[in-house]
Amino acid sequence: MIARRLTAIGINREVVVLSLARTADAFCNSLLIVLIPLYVIRMPRGPLFASLPELTLVGIVISLSGLTYALTQPLAAGLADASGRRKPFIIAGLGLLALVTLGFIPARSYSALIVLRMLQGLSIAFTIPTALALINDYADRRSLGGSMGVFTTARMIGFALGPLVGGLVMETVGFSAAFVVGALGAVVSMILVWLYVPEVTAREEAAILPSPVEESRDESAERRGSGATRALTLSPVTDTEAWLEEEKEPAAAAPTDAIPPGRLRWIMRQLYIIGAAVFVMALSVGLISALEPELNRRLAQNAIGFGIAFSMLTVARLIFQIPLGHLSDRIGRKGLIVGGMLLMAPLTLLQGFAPTTFLLSIDRFLLGAASAMIVGPVYAMAADRAVPGRTVRQMSILTIAFGLGVAAGPLMAGIVAGMSSFEMPFVAGGILNAVAGLIVLFFVRESLPARQPATPEQV
Repeated sequence: MIARRLTAIGINREVVVLSLARTADAFCNSLLIVLIPLYVIRMPRGPLFASLPELTLVGIVISLSGLTYALTQPLAAGLADASGRRKPFIIAGLGLLALVTLGFIPARSYSALIVLRMLQGLSIAFTIPTALALINDYADRRSLGGSMGVFTTARMIGFALGPLVGGLVMETVGFSAAFVVGALGAVVSMILVWLYVPEVTAREEAAILPSPVEESRDESAERRGSGATRALTLSPVTDTEAWLEEEKEPAAAAPTDAIPPGRLRWIMRQLYIIGAAVFVMALSVGLISALEPELNRRLAQNAIGFGIAFSMLTVARLIFQIPLGHLSDRIGRKGLIVGGMLLMAPLTLLQGFAPTTFLLSIDRFLLGAASAMIVGPVYAMAADRAVPGRTVRQMSILTIAFGLGVAAGPLMAGIVAGMSSFEMPFVAGGILNAVAGLIVLFFVRESLPARQPATPEQV
């Protein structure tokens, strides 16, 4: 009975173990987000970086992991799809992550930090898209949003613990001990994946995933649905809709053993649009990372105070991520994504104007609730569109967008704040969220087939 209920909301053994691997990656990364700004100011800069402002130096180092992660993911995803295997890539990525985290202990220059952060990004590139593809393979199709909610919640657990543990261990023991703790998390996750996650071959994946042509027919029926269905999925009747209809109609008559090129182009177009929304979301939540020294001075707080405020976003994600992912299985993905983007616009702006640590923490909590409306549903929407043989590459569009956002946020904050004012990066982030939300509203179709209203006996 308990196992059945857990499965109904997207939880099974494979999903849990893969989610723990995501926890380790996020723990190491967020731990370093707190430690690196304080580490950078102690390091010799060298002649190449001597003239750069402190905030810019911090932004560059923090951004490099996400940038490398984004740039190397197409290679990692292509190798995983070509080999037809997932598990070796996850284990190799976690092993490299552990070694790189330990590598910060003997690092004695700013250049060494740059190399280590690039290697960390490479390790994440081999871990995350392949883990998402396995989640897609092992999840029940009826509770896919819930499974993605569990996966992203696990990431947020690591993201919450990293700053708190990193700040506490650094203040009480020292930098080296904090890096050792981070590496141990990656090693434990690597062992769990090795022992408890079976491999899925390309042939098995093709048997698991729904036929793209069958999915097209479901969507064709959905398009002929009532006006009430259109309102629920937030799809305004515009010329854009007519364009989408033209793109999708040929798929219904296609042979069942192949996906039509027009259909594939439409799927990729949809993924790139929601990928842009993921990029903006990731950029917004990471803006304060590069500004930690200035923020600590403004609010008269230390590394622990910053870690608490930074982690409040994660606390909210822990509370709301799984329920919202499960909700997207019932009401659809698009409405939650659009609502989350529009809520993030003012909350991103307010990060730059919080006068106390308490108010900053409240804002970060609300920002986390808004981002929870986006993450699980957006990954589930991508998985709804999965094409056998291309799953890792398709899922990597979102993870690349996330990595670029993680990289761009601190970099943008450091450069813009250095050139103008402390508040300006948050103003720009708020505007980007509003624009991204409107683009999703007008250009993205709901991916979950319409369901019949529940009868009174079913409620």
